[in-house]
Amino acid sequence: MASTLRFNSTELTSKHKENIAASLAHRLKVARDAHNAHLVLQLEQEQQALLKDSKPALVSALSTIVHNVQTTVAAWSEAIAQPKRLSVERIADDSGNIWWRAYDYHTGKTLYAEAEWEVIAWIEENSAG
Repeated sequence: MASTLRFNSTELTSKHKENIAASLAHRLKVARDAHNAHLVLQLEQEQQALLKDSKPALVSALSTIVHNVQTTVAAWSEAIAQPKRLSVERIADDSGNIWWRAYDYHTGKTLYAEAEWEVIAWIEENSAG
């Protein structure tokens, strides 16, 4: 018994372009995360070429993906660029003992203390924060 396989070329082409766009968006994100400006430029050119050959719905979807990636990268870049000055943590060990850890990102100094007032004094003495 023979079976017939039928293809809808429009659907296949559309799905193929969607897969290419998703792969391209991923490659672009990886290149941006790696700060590879040359590769980012090449991928953006490839993306523009793909957009020229695409249907309006796909263009809209790609634009949304690119916008989301750019927004995420911008937020990460801003978070990385903001210098952390001081980190203070309250730590409880398995026995229920409370410890304090303070770290000054600017100087690289770390303090472990048993009391909160010790941390406050250390911060004031070192002009941390």
